[in-house]
Amino acid sequence: MKPGSRAKEFIESYPVTSKNYDAAVTALKERFGKSDLLIEVYVREFIKMIISNVKSVNKLPLDKLFDKIEAQLRALESLGLKPEENTSWLYPMVESSLTEDVLRAWQRSSLFNEPEDSDVPRLTNLMKFLKAEVEGEERLKLARSGFDNTHR
Repeated sequence: MKPGSRAKEFIESYPVTSKNYDAAVTALKERFGKSDLLIEVYVREFIKMIISNVKSVNKLPLDKLFDKIEAQLRALESLGLKPEENTSWLYPMVESSLTEDVLRAWQRSSLFNEPEDSDVPRLTNLMKFLKAEVEGEERLKLARSGFDNTHR
């Protein structure tokens, strides 16, 4: 729990005993576990991240951007908002956060050119592509630093 947060203060009001564990968890869920509000919070965070990356002169490196996007999608999915069922609005948000170079590479990708009637949602293919790009960058860094003694 985040130090100084309302949830932390709330949970600290329960004495730490095994008997209070279930009561504390139930109380936390009732007070702070409203999934509709949590979904709104995560969607707003997602939008804020995208706008920040689009407007910023210093764009997030692809690996960090990918990790943040994946974390947001995972959080939304854990709240019952399945990305594959919400591709129509999630896909453009993710795509808009990418740099021009990454977008061009994505549009040249075979995953981009999969038929529209495919069973695989476009967002899933975009995330597969981004993961492959991140892994490729990591391999490239490893290959470049493989003989450099300063990175050991």
